[in-house]
Amino acid sequence: MNVLRGWTIKVLLILLVLCLLHSGQSLDRFNVVLASIDDQIEQKGDELEKRKSELEESEARQFQYQQEGLTLSERLTALGTDIEAMRAELAENEQKRLDAERKVAELEELVRTTQSNLTGASRTLYKRSRTSLVDLIFSSKGLSAVIRQMGFHRFGLSHMVSQLKEHSAQQAQAAAEYNVLSSDILALQSNAEELSGQMAVLEAEKAVYERLAAEETQRQQSLAGQIANITAEQEALIAEKMRATQESTSIGEYEDSATSLPFPPFSQAFAVVSIGYPHRVGLSQYGAYGRAKAGQDYRQILMAYYNADFVESYPAMDQISVVGYGSMSFEDQYLKGIAEMPTSWGDSGGYEALKAQAVIARSYAIAFTQNGALSICMTQDCQVYNHSKAFDPAAARWHQAVAETRGQVLTSGGVVISAYYASTAGGYTRLPTDFDVGWSYNPSFLKRIADVDGEGRAYEGPSYGNSPWYYKAWYDPAVDVHPWLTQEEMLDLLNAALLPESYNPYLSAPAYGGWTAGRVREELSSLGIVPIDGITGIVVLNSSEGYSATVRVVAPSGSRDVDGRRFNSVFKLRSRGHLALWSSLYDIVVR
Repeated sequence: MNVLRGWTIKVLLILLVLCLLHSGQSLDRFNVVLASIDDQIEQKGDELEKRKSELEESEARQFQYQQEGLTLSERLTALGTDIEAMRAELAENEQKRLDAERKVAELEELVRTTQSNLTGASRTLYKRSRTSLVDLIFSSKGLSAVIRQMGFHRFGLSHMVSQLKEHSAQQAQAAAEYNVLSSDILALQSNAEELSGQMAVLEAEKAVYERLAAEETQRQQSLAGQIANITAEQEALIAEKMRATQESTSIGEYEDSATSLPFPPFSQAFAVVSIGYPHRVGLSQYGAYGRAKAGQDYRQILMAYYNADFVESYPAMDQISVVGYGSMSFEDQYLKGIAEMPTSWGDSGGYEALKAQAVIARSYAIAFTQNGALSICMTQDCQVYNHSKAFDPAAARWHQAVAETRGQVLTSGGVVISAYYASTAGGYTRLPTDFDVGWSYNPSFLKRIADVDGEGRAYEGPSYGNSPWYYKAWYDPAVDVHPWLTQEEMLDLLNAALLPESYNPYLSAPAYGGWTAGRVREELSSLGIVPIDGITGIVVLNSSEGYSATVRVVAPSGSRDVDGRRFNSVFKLRSRGHLALWSSLYDIVVR
């Protein structure tokens, strides 16, 4: 089963238990709608599995075609090299043949000249051989001169005969070389033509594989689009289920009680604990509560969380349009019905937190509606409005906080800000564009802070606000029974986190079709990464920006560091049952 499908099932089951923990009501309330969504998700998961399988098959075929194409390219390159060598040799032989042809012509001319000279000398000697001795003697200056002249002619004739033989032999040799070169050239031309023919065939084969690979690319693009559409549909269904089951991002009128970790049923036991929930942007409501209990007034609280100007009397709209209720008084009804922070805090040291909440609720509503130009919803998608709270005497302390801050807002550059807030920041607020928030914009009025006192104690923590989401292991008691992991389970998660992110498709929990722990170790070894062989100690090292940066493991073979963000994603992907990790800031408890 693929990663997304496994993760989807895990998220959905986790969200079901969160609903149970938060509301204390039976899940029967959601049975009909959730069963329908489950069926749709399962159907989309099957469809997604099929498309991903088709994509893998297409990628395998494309790889085969590309390999065939590479092999043909290598053969074409080799043939091209051979042909170039032949052409070079052919050009060299052509030059040699031209030289031989020129030499043959020169020798032919030399032979003709020698033959001509020899013929002339022979005629002269013949003529003289027919002259009488008396004539020769009387025609010369003496007998000795006659003898020398006759000897000279005979020597010259003999020399010319010798030259003629030599030149004729050279001519014959040059002609033979010419014939050999001509034969070699014909063979090279024939071989080059044959190789060119082979290249043409290979080029045609290569073109076929390139076309097939291009077709697979188009097929993959189509499948990727289908997968993206299916994934988007799945995410929409998951979001629908989340809206029905997830914990509130803000506290609401009534707060949950903090829960402690149950006792582990075995030793050595490991639990991964989320610190903060959910987006950690803007004012932390439990942080504001803790700051109020520590003696800070509401202005100090607001300035701690926002880079904004405090405006005493802003000309806000008199009426606000609330979806489902219509127009109502902004100050005297809508704000008094805001149910985002427990009224009870006003009598337990948190009254200044109520006043801070009144200012940011007012600011948010003005920014959202553009000071009355638009309507606002009554749910957590905007701000929670409870009609009965606006008139409930039990909410008197909240009504008082609204009245005492009447007209007060936060602005930035003269514009009222969208004063974001959430229940618990884990002691560190985050920016919208941080990796663990993932919003697309980052307004200047928001900032990261270490939400702690002078001694490093978080205002949300046990010393002050005591948020139930400050330090919590998220699990389903009905399914998981407890949040504890054995050493083998924790080792498997740590080793899986050593694999690159590209391995995520194989790292779902084994129950959802992911690799076994043994397969993970084998893959690490094949990559030259030594698996972690045991745990004698473990500590999480946090960034000063408020996320867990490193998980340091003390193993029998030595200390090993695992990237904290990578472990976070692998835990969500691979941990057993319904275990969840809702924050980029976390701790690992060992007992």
